[in-house]
Amino acid sequence: MTTHVDIRDAQPADRPHILEAVHELLRELTGDQDRQVPGMGTALDKILTPGYPGGGVLVATVPHQPGIVGLLSWSRITALRTGGDYIAIEELWADPRSRSQRVGSLLIEGLRERARKEGLTRLEVGLPRPAFPGSARTQRFYLGQGFRELGPRMTLEVD
Repeated sequence: MTTHVDIRDAQPADRPHILEAVHELLRELTGDQDRQVPGMGTALDKILTPGYPGGGVLVATVPHQPGIVGLLSWSRITALRTGGDYIAIEELWADPRSRSQRVGSLLIEGLRERARKEGLTRLEVGLPRPAFPGSARTQRFYLGQGFRELGPRMTLEVD
């Protein structure tokens, strides 16, 4: 049986559910069950500030069910290589019990609609390392959504 899933902008009341979902995503990606991210709550509060121009969070909910079953956080970025602004998907998580309900696809479609309304024509996402057990599945998911490969991304922690 398919359950109806609603996609909407996150509200301050979603804060604890979003934080737990991102922690769950990080545990899944890293295998570190105790992983803590200092400043995550502060960053979320900034993103949830009404009118914040740098990005947002979409949440997936099921009517009459508490909490969220998915989330997609995104940033608006200006880049010379793209000739302007585009949207970067920062986190995409679906509750494992709801993944068969197309939660991830619905969240991406919600972000596509937002991009269209804002006149943006590009979405980008960084994929997990190939060593991540779900890497191939994650890549297939994004390819199935119409994304194409750009190449690996790298990061540098600035101390």
